[in-house]
Amino acid sequence: MHAQVGGGGNSPGTFIDFKPERRLEREDLPRRFQYLLKEDTTSFLYPKLLLMFQEIINREQLYPFFEQLNEEEQAFIAAIYGPDRVFSNDRLCEVCKISPEQRRKQVRRLRYRMDTFLTKHN
Repeated sequence: MHAQVGGGGNSPGTFIDFKPERRLEREDLPRRFQYLLKEDTTSFLYPKLLLMFQEIINREQLYPFFEQLNEEEQAFIAAIYGPDRVFSNDRLCEVCKISPEQRRKQVRRLRYRMDTFLTKHN
C-alpha cells in the first residue's frame, strides 16, 4: 500500500485515459497533446473537431477545458487524439465500448462543447 506524500487535500486532479487501468495526470495534459501542433494530422479522425481541439491547445486552455468534461468525454478525446490514438471508427467504438450511434452523438456533443468553450474564452 502506498501512502500519500505531501499531505493536504489539494492533490492534483486526474483525467481518465481511454485505457481504464491508466489515469492521465493533470500535469501530463500539455505534454500529451502537444504533438498535435507539430505532426501532420491529415489522417486523424474528425478533422473539424481536431481543429477546435488544436485551438484549445494553442490557447493553453487544456486544463479548464478538460475540467468541464466528464470521464467518458475525456476518454473519447484521449482515444482519438492521444499519442496512442485509434485510426478508425470501428476501433474507436471497440476501445470506448460504444455503439456507432453513441460515437456519432459523442462527436456532436464534443464539437458543441469545444465550440462553446472557444466562444466563451475568446
